[in-house]
Amino acid sequence: MRRLRQLSGTDLAWLGGQGVLFLLAFVLVPRADGGPGRVDVPGSRAAGTTVFVLGAVLGLASFVALGRQLVPQPTPIEGGELVDRGPYGVVRHPIYTAVLLMIVGGLSRTPSATGAAVALASAAFFDRKSAHEERLLVAAYPQYGDYAERVRWKLLPGMR
Repeated sequence: MRRLRQLSGTDLAWLGGQGVLFLLAFVLVPRADGGPGRVDVPGSRAAGTTVFVLGAVLGLASFVALGRQLVPQPTPIEGGELVDRGPYGVVRHPIYTAVLLMIVGGLSRTPSATGAAVALASAAFFDRKSAHEERLLVAAYPQYGDYAERVRWKLLPGMR
């Protein structure tokens, strides 16, 4: 509970935005069977489910690697340590990558223009959130710059 009391207004804003995206991606659009602009794509359910499961597996591996460092807010915990093992040795924000895979996978099960818009908004959101978090990580961990040089990809392998 101590970690939750450390939430700043900025942390709350990021978490609130993320909550809105989750509501859209995991509840409202799927409940509307894809929403406006729905298209039938053969194999979309299987492909979407596969991407969703890959995201869930990556998320679990990232949670394990992060250990006690895992908190809901972008602000690192006091007295924490920089984690560079497991998925954090491949991309700097694998939990965000996992969430994006789950959003894209879930929305791909019933492809639609609405789902594509939510997926694109989610990608932009997590790109900005990770940039904000990186500023905090640089301030918290003097070695973060070296880590970012070693692990060049922020969210997806091949993309800085």
